[in-house]
Amino acid sequence: MRPFLDALAAAWDSCPPCTTHHCRAVAADPALTVHVVGVALCGLGHDLATARQLLCKLDPDGAAIALTIRNSGLLPAVEIATEMGPDRRESAARIAMNAIVSAGWYDVPVSNFVPPVNRPSTDHLRDDEMLATLRSDGYLPYGH
Repeated sequence: MRPFLDALAAAWDSCPPCTTHHCRAVAADPALTVHVVGVALCGLGHDLATARQLLCKLDPDGAAIALTIRNSGLLPAVEIATEMGPDRRESAARIAMNAIVSAGWYDVPVSNFVPPVNRPSTDHLRDDEMLATLRSDGYLPYGH
């Protein structure tokens, strides 16, 4: 959790080199990367944001993790993040951190930094379509 809090502090201080350093530390741990993307998902409205909105706010890797959290839960999302490797996780973490800061989530108590747990997808959010696109573009392995 410490790298996440340090990255939030760096983003709050508007220190790009510090943010990069701390996002790299977040990306070293696939589970922590999933946590950060999950917090961004909460900040963007986990039950309201369409799949397209998630893709616009997060990079494709971050959207793949967010949609996996929303449709399959945290453990499958950690599996996907592990397969991504640290460079792709770092990009996803940095962009998710920007989404958290722009949503004002740096101002809430740390106890609220809890990603959603396996929320069923709804058709109007168009998750299935976006998941299929992310699979065909190579951001998600088939079977997830």
